[in-house]
Amino acid sequence: MAGHEPQHSVSTDYVSALASGAADEEEETPLQHTVWCDTAWLTHFPLTEDTVMDYFARSPFYDRQCNNEVIRMQRNLQLPAAPGGAGMDDWLRSMVGVEYVSVGPEERPPLPVEYVHNLFVIRKQWRRAPDIADVLASYYVLNGSVYQAPTVVDVVLGAVEQSLQFLADAPWSNLRS
Repeated sequence: MAGHEPQHSVSTDYVSALASGAADEEEETPLQHTVWCDTAWLTHFPLTEDTVMDYFARSPFYDRQCNNEVIRMQRNLQLPAAPGGAGMDDWLRSMVGVEYVSVGPEERPPLPVEYVHNLFVIRKQWRRAPDIADVLASYYVLNGSVYQAPTVVDVVLGAVEQSLQFLADAPWSNLRS
């Protein structure tokens, strides 16, 4: 699979800025406006609950300094297995710091049947203790494309902005003296 680079799709605002010459080479697209897909990977491997974390780890959303990566590196060095044959989740619970976890189907809202096997949700969280983790961001993988989910603040600010625009464009706004 060498020589295959991930396919990236970026926001239209960023593409417009590049076309107009307004964006610097150093300027990066905000991840909230990034859609990532690796078609080469998808042609060779199925996207399932078992493979979605490996797929996500290839994306620009993945922090290579996270606990998941530390565990992956240790496994590559073939260090002894976790006590009691513990899996990735058990290792992550024993660590403090940034981690990524796949949200299982039982934690997701009910979905139409056509999305059940095509939608995966991943949480980035800060693990403080074995039973305490704060969600930092959520991502979803739909049909092989990875997106960052908007935060509640983003949604509320967007709604307020749209409401203010409607008020500014309202017919009575022309009646001001």
